[in-house]
Amino acid sequence: LPAVAVSAAAPVGQMRPPQVDERLLAAAEQFLSAAPVVPDGESRDAVRLVLKLPSGERVERTFNAQEPLSRVQQWARCCPWLPEAEGRQLVIPAAFQLAMAFPRRRFTAADCERSLRDLGLAPSAALLLIDEG
Repeated sequence: LPAVAVSAAAPVGQMRPPQVDERLLAAAEQFLSAAPVVPDGESRDAVRLVLKLPSGERVERTFNAQEPLSRVQQWARCCPWLPEAEGRQLVIPAAFQLAMAFPRRRFTAADCERSLRDLGLAPSAALLLIDEG
């Protein structure tokens, strides 16, 4: 999928600039509709993730500790259309990898179905989105 930059000021269904790939909008809508119940920030099942984009911008979201890393990857792909974009023009590369700066770690395909808790991301973590393009 191509790298895109769009504003997230309007709900997903209202953001349809001609240059936007409809598959990316559909991914954002699916992400929101498939959202599991996320515990409040005080719960031990809550995982607060901060994602640093290649541009230096950051986005944040709380996940359930039992969710797989693949859910975080889905979030990263569609975050320009989600409320946490807060109207910013976020650019997501077409090919990327998630990583942690400390302790230094790059997540692989083998990690995709492991839970955030099993990966050591609970109760909070900062992830880097590395452009692989």
